Amino acid sequence: MRLNFRALLSAAAKDQETAKKIVAEQAGFSSARDMTCRSYLKEDVHGFCALRLTQARVLALQAAYNERARAKAPTKPAGASQKETFGGPQR
Repeated sequence: MRLNFRALLSAAAKDQETAKKIVAEQAGFSSARDMTCRSYLKEDVHGFCALRLTQARVLALQAAYNERARAKAPTKPAGASQKETFGGPQR
């Protein structure tokens, strides 16, 4: 989770408002997880609820990073040829 968070934060480093939002979400995650899982029987022993929420957070961070990377990726020009798009002439 830490690696995904750092990657997302570095991708948003130039946009201070987005970076602040990401940091605030991550800071609030652990306390929200504790509040959600505190009523589960023997959660402090097995930690299943916390594990599942952490796994979901990892996927959410990864998806946010991928979305940001796709948004910043250069797109092909409208007139790109089939050769450039598919790697060569078709046989």
